[in-house]
Amino acid sequence: MTSKAKFADFDLHRLPGALKLESLIPNILTVHANSPSSFIADVWEKTKAENSAAGTRGQNLLLGLVALFVRESIGPFYVSCGVRGIPTHTWDLVLPHESGAVTAISSNVTLKERWKVENLAAWGLKREYELSKTFVVVHNKQEAANLRRLIETNDAAYIDSCVQACSTDLDQLIIELKSFRYIERNSIIDRGPRDKGLGPIYIR
Repeated sequence: MTSKAKFADFDLHRLPGALKLESLIPNILTVHANSPSSFIADVWEKTKAENSAAGTRGQNLLLGLVALFVRESIGPFYVSCGVRGIPTHTWDLVLPHESGAVTAISSNVTLKERWKVENLAAWGLKREYELSKTFVVVHNKQEAANLRRLIETNDAAYIDSCVQACSTDLDQLIIELKSFRYIERNSIIDRGPRDKGLGPIYIR
């Protein structure tokens, strides 16, 4: 776990809602948690996310995952970026591998029909960057289960896995992500027309 305790130490204070979340959870990058999933559950509880607007809930889920990546020393990574060759799609977290593959993660409070967009983007990513993987992290338990069924029946065949954010499935995903080596690869990163994406975020 990093000794740095503030979003500003990693230039992450520029993310929407970051400073507000940090005020609710001081030392968010170093505070003790028993597991990645319990950390996200704690973020959810302390932000009173269930009583918040959908946009705020989504914002806090993403910020929780960003903080988790820093805590678990996963990186370098990019936030809210696209990948060249897959136009119009933005992933919440992008991790380029040494091998040339890319791991891309989308976080959602709920999915509804958005899984179709995620599946199409995953197909494009795997076509452009061999051996790439895509994951969807969802807070809604039922929707996570529904997407897992769609993956199993090949209706969402290009998404590698759907993880419920506060379950042990997230713990397993973090273990998997930590098994790879990632690199800065600005040449493939698309920050969008308004240059909103951040990164590479280095963990030192």
